[in-house]
Amino acid sequence: MHPAVRNILYDSAKTIAKPLGLYPFPKTYGRHLLDTLRRLQINCVLDVGAHYGEWGQSLREIGYRGTIISFEPVRASCERLQKTTAGDSNWHILPFALGSEDSTALIHLYKSSDFNSFLQANSKRVEDRFAHNADDSGTETVTVKKLDSVFSDLDFDKTPPRIYLKIDTQGYDKNVVQGAVGSLSHVVAMQSEIPGIRPLYFNQPDMIETLAYYRSLGFAPTGFFPLNLERDNTTVIEFDVVLARFQLETPGLTPRTED
Repeated sequence: MHPAVRNILYDSAKTIAKPLGLYPFPKTYGRHLLDTLRRLQINCVLDVGAHYGEWGQSLREIGYRGTIISFEPVRASCERLQKTTAGDSNWHILPFALGSEDSTALIHLYKSSDFNSFLQANSKRVEDRFAHNADDSGTETVTVKKLDSVFSDLDFDKTPPRIYLKIDTQGYDKNVVQGAVGSLSHVVAMQSEIPGIRPLYFNQPDMIETLAYYRSLGFAPTGFFPLNLERDNTTVIEFDVVLARFQLETPGLTPRTED
């Protein structure tokens, strides 16, 4: 099916489903995310690696109206993010990266800015699937802070915060969590972009290492959602993984996997 036709059909179905309470559609990432936010009574989302605000917009689209705090260090991306958030008083922007230490660092810029990363992209690996999106566009020096260093300064609408920590930092997600260990008591659930069989970036932790680390901190997966596939249309390149604290025992707050 032609992508334009598919998009028209999807938008038509969404228009019909929304008034009936059937959007996000059942058995989808959007439904799982919304159910997680509601079930765990999330009142603040930390959007780490916000890019242009696409994911934050999707949160608003599915009905989340709580606080969003977005972190985006790249100047050009942050400028577009500011336009995206204009008029949304409950969406805040911080123009720096989160990592495992307070520092400055060079971030690699690529032709397609959603590949920007502190890690060097495996250009051949990316080109095999995404054409020339990982062509080098230079570097930019950015500020990096630990979440633990700035946590007390964040503008939480409600106290205590019940946080959903979304991380999309192109291979740097584990570093973000390493700098947030002291703040994780407020994080009820999180989301991380994790590679499938072969990482797109050099020195990127693989799936097993990353999930084992998150589990050691008390987070277990509740859903795996493929982001993109190899050319065979079956092998997953990257997943968005939703995780929640597996020791939660309060009735009504226990995370569960969708049926």
